Amino acid sequence: VSFMVSCSARLVGLLVCVFVSVNGAPVKRDNFGIASAGTKQNEPKTMIALNTWGGPFSKATAESFATLKAGGSPLDAVEAGCQKCQNLSCDGTVGPFGSPDATGETTLDAIIMDGNTHDVGAVGCLRNVSNAIGVARAVMEHTAETILVGEKATEFAKMMGFQEQPL
Repeated sequence: VSFMVSCSARLVGLLVCVFVSVNGAPVKRDNFGIASAGTKQNEPKTMIALNTWGGPFSKATAESFATLKAGGSPLDAVEAGCQKCQNLSCDGTVGPFGSPDATGETTLDAIIMDGNTHDVGAVGCLRNVSNAIGVARAVMEHTAETILVGEKATEFAKMMGFQEQPL
């Protein structure tokens, strides 16, 4: 099980959860943005991608599920779904050009967790880097830290090759 939470400066967030593994069965969706594949007889594996809201956030669920069906790992699926929502700014609160903080600046926060290992990576108050979930995953995979915040998060993102852009 892998999951992540990505939030805007106002802490209005997106939760994408990805469970288990892939099997190629037909996809079913409900009104809550839950996508799942049924299992075939004698095949215990099922995959589920879900998020906390429907509406524009359902595109994140669909992207996560598509990544799983294409053979991506649960972490790849979580990252892809969250990146989709960040890129679309979903309902205007998540990602670049999302809700600004009290000083009028948009910063990004994200956290990702590998449910198998319980490894975690997070960034907070990330400035001028739109791929917060990618940076959070890089924190998890390339540092001994759990969370980087503010200038340290931004410096790390640049060091890892993430592109700067106005938020």
